[in-house]
Amino acid sequence: MAVCAWCGEAIADDGGRGRPRDYCSRSCRAKAYRARKATAGRAPAPQTRRAPGGGRPVPVDPPDHAEGGGPHLSTERIVAAAIALADDEGLENLHMRRLAAYLGAGTMSLYRHVGGRDELVDLMVESAMGEEPQPDPVPAGWRAGLEYTARRDWGLYRRHPWILQHAMVGSRMRWTRNAALDGERALAAFDGLAVPPEEQLRLLLIVVAFTQGIALIHVNDVELTRKTGVTAQQWWDREGSHVNPELLADLPRLSSAFRKPRPFQLELDRQFEAGLKGVLDGIGALLVRYGAVLTS
Repeated sequence: MAVCAWCGEAIADDGGRGRPRDYCSRSCRAKAYRARKATAGRAPAPQTRRAPGGGRPVPVDPPDHAEGGGPHLSTERIVAAAIALADDEGLENLHMRRLAAYLGAGTMSLYRHVGGRDELVDLMVESAMGEEPQPDPVPAGWRAGLEYTARRDWGLYRRHPWILQHAMVGSRMRWTRNAALDGERALAAFDGLAVPPEEQLRLLLIVVAFTQGIALIHVNDVELTRKTGVTAQQWWDREGSHVNPELLADLPRLSSAFRKPRPFQLELDRQFEAGLKGVLDGIGALLVRYGAVLTS
């Protein structure tokens, strides 16, 4: 069965009438045409796309070309374009054929730089996690250090929602160099405190787990917006609340909590900051148990 040269989806059989189609829809054909036009002939000005949530622009088109008019590919350029596609359309929609069309290149030419989609995703994660250089010097004091870790991670998940499933801390986490550098810098928050290494890891996990939990709400909203075409603001303008008052008629605690409609998803930054403060206050109390003299 033929597949679309842009999105990789199967193309419905037209009964053998006319020449075989290269694209499953006019939309895919138009996207492929724009990609070819952007990379044809002389080098165009660099193109960028801004990640959802206000992240920094990510280059998506090759800024220069090899002689002969073809796109000059490199691993870095392929990874940057893949990140931009995943930011816009979700990681599940990232296919090698689509990426090649996006770059105006042949699909097989990508395999001279990356071994396949799994390797590409690993490179994307490593690149995204290295976008923000490690601070030098590291934030001074346990609280400033942990705050930096949480906000650094929160910014990463806001820029690249797709990365969360590949950066979740767990027993099967795939460590990369940039992830290891992040971990080493994060643990520096406990320097000078009489806290055992295993307890340092436990306290750091509290901060990381809180940040990733809030990020899951953001990622879910991004996916719903992509699938339905309805933003969180549009949904709230239409629905007014996500809780039916009749459902809470005999539940006084929830009724009180949801007495005034509050678009939780629309104020995640505020929820993150308020929650982080509470988490760090709790960690501060735990550190006192170790006899730590807290100066920050």
